[in-house]
Order: sequence, then structure tokens, then C-alpha cells
Amino acid sequence: MVTYAIGDVQGCGATLVRLHERLRAEGWSERGITLDGLDRLRREVVEARHTSRLELPGMAPERAEILPGGLAILIAAFEGLHIGRMDITPASLREGLLYDLVGRIRHEDARQRTIRQFSQRYHVDLEHAARVERAALAFLEQVSRAWDLGGEDIRQMLAWAARLHEIGLSVSFTGHHKHGAYIARHADMPGFSREEQQVLAALVGSHRRRLQVEDFRALPAAREQEALRLCVLLRLAVCLTRGRSPRPLPAVKLKAAPRRLRVAFPRGWLARHPLTRADLVNENAVWRSAGLTLSSA
Repeated sequence: MVTYAIGDVQGCGATLVRLHERLRAEGWSERGITLDGLDRLRREVVEARHTSRLELPGMAPERAEILPGGLAILIAAFEGLHIGRMDITPASLREGLLYDLVGRIRHEDARQRTIRQFSQRYHVDLEHAARVERAALAFLEQVSRAWDLGGEDIRQMLAWAARLHEIGLSVSFTGHHKHGAYIARHADMPGFSREEQQVLAALVGSHRRRLQVEDFRALPAAREQEALRLCVLLRLAVCLTRGRSPRPLPAVKLKAAPRRLRVAFPRGWLARHPLTRADLVNENAVWRSAGLTLSSA
């Protein structure tokens, strides 16, 4: 059996604090929380038969009602992870949020770690994802002012969507954009807010085929148009890198207006790439459903 060294395991939260106080008051644990102390408390809870009969100083009645469940989970964690002792910290969720913000200021963004972990977990083609990301960010730079897409957060969201746009391939090629959107929407993604995951899911789910308009309409009103415009850039990047070739893209020039995007290629390039030309015609049809005209020349 493996046990963690003293101080390696930390617990926080009101329930753990109250459990710790109870164990100390009974003399069942001199320092921190131990499995032996939890077992003694478990027997006491079972014998009481109802939380109203438990003596838990400082614990509100409504919190006492959830104590048996928390106790069961904690015992399972101790047994499953072979924890020798858990020290209690007064820190809580608020402190965790502050540490996350400090990390972002110091360029230690937890979201970047999450994106890397997802790329590995879902076996993303990193080279291709990087090509799509470079193309999408280059397009963003050209239209950021006209489409009001300035700011590092917007740039990061587009980059993350490019890196994860193919995570659904780990489930199935058929409908992989939908699988990817489901993962992005429902997976535990440390560092990401619920709203950020919804935006990411909308971009991943609409990077190909039909535009999932309902996903964008479900976003806060302030984010809907922003996300749709990012999706245009992501789809264009995916379209132009469809061959997965390491060769650089042509010098594409974008000109944006509120409801229009014009894409200009070097003279003769589209004629030499008829499949891409056909894709762009289809893209224009897709974006008309969202009230946007996409033209290419």
C-alpha cells in the first residue's frame, strides 16, 4: 500500500473543517483527518440514525444534512487513493479563483494546460492543428478592427478552437464536429468558465458542414455575433488547409464589412485549385443562413 507523505494532501471547505473539528474534539485525530478517525465518526453517524441527533458545534442544520454523503465520499477517497492523512487548509473556492487570476497574469494560464491535455487525450494531429491555428490567427489580424474582434481573450478563443477542432475524430469520423462540440461542452475543463466552454463548443461544432445556428443563439447576446465571426475565420482556415499539406498558404487578403467578407487570392490560384473553389462556393451558401455574404476572387 502506498501512502502519501505528510502535507502532500490538502483539504478545504466548510464540511471538511467541521469534520476536522469533530475529530479533534473527540481525540480521534491529533492533527488533520485520518481514515481511523473517519471510521469512528462513521460509526457514530450510523448509530445516531438521523443528523438531527448529531452534536456538531458550529455546523448549520442544512449542512449537517449533507454530512453523511460528504463523509462517505471522503472515506472512499482515503481508501481509493491510500491517503495517510489529510491536512486542512482555511482556503476555499474564492482563494482558488484568485490564484487562477494571478496565474493568468503571470502567464501560467490553467486553460493552456487544459488545451494541451485535451490535445494529447484525444490524439489531435498537432501539426495540422497548428496549421489551422496559424491561418485562423492571420485572418483574425486582418479583420479584427472591422469586425471588432480585438483583445487577447478573443485571439485565445480562436486559437483554442483551432487546436481542438478535430477532437471528435477520436470518437468517429462521421459527424466528428458534433462529437467534438459535445466533448467541449460537457467535459471537465479546468480553468474554463461555463460560458467559455459554450463558445468553444459552438466553434468546434460548426467548423464544418452545416452551421449549428442554435449553438450561437444559446450564447449571451454580447457573445453571439463575436462567436459567429470567429467561426467564419475558423471555417476558412479549415477550408484552405483541407489538403493537410505542410506547404504555406497563398497570400490571402481579407476585407470585412459588418455583413460581408471578401476573400482575395493571388491571380490564378483558385483556377489551379478547383476543389477549394468549390468549397468556398459552399461556404457562401452556408453563411447566407446567418445573414453574411462570403465572396472570393
